[in-house]
Amino acid sequence: MVKPKEESTQVPQAAAEGSIAEQVQAPSRFALEFSDTAGQLSVSVDASVTVPAAEGFRLKTVASRTFTQEDYDAVNSVLLGGGALWERAVEEDDPAHGFTKAELSSG
Repeated sequence: MVKPKEESTQVPQAAAEGSIAEQVQAPSRFALEFSDTAGQLSVSVDASVTVPAAEGFRLKTVASRTFTQEDYDAVNSVLLGGGALWERAVEEDDPAHGFTKAELSSG
């Protein structure tokens, strides 16, 4: 269970000194390789890192809180136009609660 932190009264900090790349200590190159345990997926990354030149950015203080029904309604309105994520006909006495055999056995 996640408990929200108490409200913070901290004021956002001013922009830190230096470029954004310096502030975030961005490397000039990023390399990574990994694969799944079954050997079906392998990922190899070797890329240069480019951070746009800018004066920096302001650090913001954030706090966790419980996601409310109003939050969901706002997201749903913007992303789904008020529609449903999915529609599923569920009979009251359905022991599978609308899931198909394939959905229940594929996991």
